Parts: sequence; structure tokens; C-alpha cells
Amino acid sequence: MRWLRWLRWLQPPYRRDSCASQRARPVALALVLLGTLAGMVLLGRWALHFAADVDLSLVLPQMADALSRLRLNLPQFVLVYLPTSPETLKEVMVNALKMHGERLSSAGIEGMAGTLHVLWGVVIGAVLSLSTFSAPAAYRPLSAALLQRLTRLSASFRKIVFAQIRISLVNTILTATYLLLLLPLS
Repeated sequence: MRWLRWLRWLQPPYRRDSCASQRARPVALALVLLGTLAGMVLLGRWALHFAADVDLSLVLPQMADALSRLRLNLPQFVLVYLPTSPETLKEVMVNALKMHGERLSSAGIEGMAGTLHVLWGVVIGAVLSLSTFSAPAAYRPLSAALLQRLTRLSASFRKIVFAQIRISLVNTILTATYLLLLLPLS
């Protein structure tokens, strides 16, 4: 792992007050929150735009063409389970939607619940990042234990975030090397 030593410059020094001023923390937090919110809004707008542009009348013939091409290459025991015509394909899709419609709607609800969990995590992280605590000796035992666990949680998140940044950097470098250097050679 000696070749990864140069990545150490990515990790900040392990200190609780690494920001130069107390005003820098809320500004950085506001930028992260605004960036996250803007990303979620843009993703939602893109999804709505994409859903509005899909013409479902074109999807069925494309699926029928794909099935006819599959029929040429698949073994006979698999062909028994595939629809034979676009009408049967439409019938199968309608029946599948009737059978699994509840699951599809619950997937949307679960997606919203997941989004809310992410937002709660951002709020909790924001509160933790803006909080400063006095020495644990000034607290009662339960409060001191909770403070210790919150400090460990904050340190764990910090380590995870910087580990993800390092992994992303290595992936970006390797992908750029492949796309810009190796792929043109072949």
C-alpha cells in the first residue's frame, strides 16, 4: 500500500475545530445543505421531464421487436415463458401491473421515506457539526457517555466521507487513464 501514501494529503488533520473561524462552519454547512437540496430538486425536475417525454405507444412495438430477436437466440425451454405476440405481451404487462401495482406504489412511498431519512440525517449531521461541547468531566455519566458516542459518530462520518473522496479520486484517475490513454490505443 505504499503507492497510496500520496493520498494522505486529502485527509484533514484530526481536530474538532479545523475551521479557521466560527463563521466558516455555518457557511460551509449552508453550502452543503443548499447543494444537496438543489441536487434533489434538479433530480426531481429531470425525472418529471423524462417521464413527460416518454411516449408509451412506442414502447410496446420496441419490446415486441426485442422479444422477436430474443426468440432467435434463446433455447426452447425458455421460449415457453415468453409472450408470442404484442397483444399477449400487452396482456401480460397489464396482468403484472394489476398483480404488482400495490408493490409499485409502496416502492414510491418507500422512496419518499428514504429521502426523508436522508434529510433527517443531514439535519442531525448539521446539528452535530455546529455544536461544540465542553469537557466530558463536566457532565453526568449518561450525558458523558452520549457525548462520547456522538463524538465517535462524528469522527466515523468524517473518516467515511474522506475515504469516499479518496475512493472517488482513485476511480476517476483510473477511468480517465483508461478512457484517455488506453482506449485510444486499441
